[in-house]
Amino acid sequence: ASGCLVFHEGNCLLLRRSALEDTMQGIWEMPAGKIESNLDGSPRENAIRETFEEAGITLGDVSPLGEHLTEDKRFYGFLGVSDTDVVELSFEHDAYEWIPTPDILDMVGSGKLLVGHHTVYFLQNLLDDAENLICQYLLGWRRLSKRSSTLARWYLALL
Repeated sequence: ASGCLVFHEGNCLLLRRSALEDTMQGIWEMPAGKIESNLDGSPRENAIRETFEEAGITLGDVSPLGEHLTEDKRFYGFLGVSDTDVVELSFEHDAYEWIPTPDILDMVGSGKLLVGHHTVYFLQNLLDDAENLICQYLLGWRRLSKRSSTLARWYLALL
């Protein structure tokens, strides 16, 4: 499976699973889906397609965030930036919210928001990586690459 954390103006898109779904009704998550055959393409292609199918958002290129391995699943995460906050939900979801990442993690920690574990994993890693890069840069331990600089600017915009 693969999915995409989608950001617009510093906020992350979360979709709430519909009561029409077989499992995990009411859970908030990033746009994502299973890779069921070769027709679904690569994990990157699948994440881009699922974002369009589930939220009506067309993404250009996306950046890989890595893999989240569980006992029975390998989930590939990506980061994408949308130029719009307009969302067109599929039947799989019944609500959406654009929320700052730190607020999502705070609400998860306090039990106010039930978010899928893959989404939480990638959001937490994204924040941790950005904080580490900024600290290393400020302490003079590291020069920021173009990708690192982008991540640092994204993180600072959240503050």
